[in-house]
Parts: sequence; structure tokens; C-alpha cells
Amino acid sequence: MGSEAVLPLEVQLPSLRVALHLTNPDENANVRLAELEALDEKRLAAQQRLEIYQAQVAGAFNRKVKFRSFLTGDLVLTIRRPFDITRKMHGQFEPKWEGPHVITKVFSKGAYKLSNSEGKCIYPCVNGKFFKKFYA
Repeated sequence: MGSEAVLPLEVQLPSLRVALHLTNPDENANVRLAELEALDEKRLAAQQRLEIYQAQVAGAFNRKVKFRSFLTGDLVLTIRRPFDITRKMHGQFEPKWEGPHVITKVFSKGAYKLSNSEGKCIYPCVNGKFFKKFYA
């Protein structure tokens, strides 16, 4: 016995696919080119399906969104900020809203300036999604 490694029989005998590709190299190149051309069509179809799905998800989300706008002088409640370290946490029974606050200025894109009842500025610029209207 020599130092040559004996390969398993499955490796020594070529498979049917390899044997067919070795017989017709020109036909093999044509088949691969056709597969590449079909790949572009599959990618385009997948992109179209993705765009349809994203439009459906956006439509479902937009149906549930309620547009809210506030005017200067409106009373609103704001969501308590979780990053406020100065106040003590009271667990699950802590109120989720604080206020009422007065809207002193309306910015574009749904941003507002809030002050307390004495007129002292509390938040210089807050997104409108973080508060709701207060009814006295």
C-alpha cells in the first residue's frame, strides 16, 4: 500500500449531472445563460411583490392613524417621560399623563411649544404624538 489516499467510490464516479455537463460544454453554457436571464425576471417579480406587500402594510397602518392638530391656547396632557430621573417611580399605578399644559406656539410638521398655566416654558419643542387634548 502506498501513501496515496483512496477516495470513496461516490467521489471517484461522476454523478449523472456532471457526466451530462462534460459531454456538451456548449449546451451547458447556453443553459447557464438562460438561467441567468430568468434570474433577472425572478428578481423583478420579487421586487414587485415586495412593493405590493409594503403598500398593503402602509395602507393598513394609515387606516388606524388618527390625525390630531392643536391650536395655540389649547390645553393638553403629555406622556410622562421615562428618562426623567428626578421623580420617583411609583410602579404600575403611576399616572401615564402629566399636565395640563398650554400650547403657546405651533410649529410646522406637528411640533408644539408647551408652557404651564403660569406661562413658564416647559418643553420648547414637542412632537404632537406625545400628547392628547385635555377637557376641563
